[in-house]
Amino acid sequence: MNAPLSHAQTQDEQALALLRASSAQSAIITFCGKHFAIDGTTPLRISQTARDVATKVLGPERVNAAFKDELARRYAEVKEIGEQQ
Repeated sequence: MNAPLSHAQTQDEQALALLRASSAQSAIITFCGKHFAIDGTTPLRISQTARDVATKVLGPERVNAAFKDELARRYAEVKEIGEQQ
């Protein structure tokens, strides 16, 4: 039987989920504008807000490293499945 997650673990997981959302918004700005008319202002604000909240939970050094890893994962995913997906 698994032990329940501690409050800190849950917050860390939520902060990492925010970084995944932020990377998705970055991908929209980077890739979708090549194929669709988009207003990059909203994705940029969403991305920055998600990173700001994650930084409050994880701290700047951890967020920067995690976001860099997440962007690399997201961009590899886009490369694999294609930009228009």
